[in-house]
Formats: sequence, structure tokens, C-alpha cells
Amino acid sequence: MLKYYYIDDVSKLQCGPFNPDELLRRNIHPETMMWCPGMHDWTEAGTLPELAFLFDPGISSQKGQEQVQRQKNTSTLRPDKETNSDQIPPKTWMIEAIIFTFVCCSPVSLIGLYFASRVETLYYTKKNYVKALKASNRAKNWSLGGILFWPAIYVIYSLVKFGILAFL
Repeated sequence: MLKYYYIDDVSKLQCGPFNPDELLRRNIHPETMMWCPGMHDWTEAGTLPELAFLFDPGISSQKGQEQVQRQKNTSTLRPDKETNSDQIPPKTWMIEAIIFTFVCCSPVSLIGLYFASRVETLYYTKKNYVKALKASNRAKNWSLGGILFWPAIYVIYSLVKFGILAFL
């Protein structure tokens, strides 16, 4: 069952989550801004058919939910884009990439910064969860790889230095 959030008209604060039956006890008007997982943006409650029972006593909450389910079943998704708006956005790894770039002075983490910046663009703008998840994994790998950059350089330098000195 969907859980809804709404903006309280008095305090202007976000309230929720509530199932449709719990909304009956709230002071919801047709102009109240509502949101639930799967919606792209906040919208007025009066425009949501699944919440029509809040304003018309002749409609039950079950009928509203059945109508929404029928609409979802008849809608078609483009197969080249997997839009999973109910899913949590992938982690961006932006903070880690910035920290590793500046603290570790690692140029490798710069590549992680690039992929970290792509995660939200792919998820929110392009609506492509799969590519956003790939960008997130790449950002993680490059950012964490930045930690190993200087120790790897030090080991290589030591091997070359002591290797050359051992042969002299």
C-alpha cells in the first residue's frame, strides 16, 4: 500500500508517511500538496484519483487504490530506460571523492569526482537507474582507488630504489 506525505497548511512542514486511511484523520484539502514514492513532484491532493475518497464520501479508499493500480498496469515503460522511481537513488560518493582528492592528494580520485557528478544527473534528469548505479559503482572504485595511489607509488619507488642499490 502506498504511503503519502503532505505539506501541512498551517506549519508548512512535511508530514508523513501515512497510508490513505490514515489521511482521513488529517486535515487534507484538495489544495494540500501531496507526494508518494513513484511521483515525480508534489501535486495537489484534489488531482490524485486515488485520494478522491478524501473529498467525496461516496468513494472508498479501496476503489481509489484499484483505479491507480489499473492505471499503472496500462502504462508502458520504455524498455531502454529502467525508471525505478520507487527505489532510493544510488550513493553518489561525491563527499568521499572530494576528501580523498584533497586529503590524499590523489589525482586518481578526480576520476571518481567525475563519475560522482554523473550519478544524480543520470538518476533525476535522465531517469535511468541502471546507468546511475553503474556511475555510482565507478565513482566508488575510483574514489577508493585514490587511497591506494600514493602507497602504490611509494612501494614502486622503494622497489626501484632498493633494487637498483642492490645491484650496484
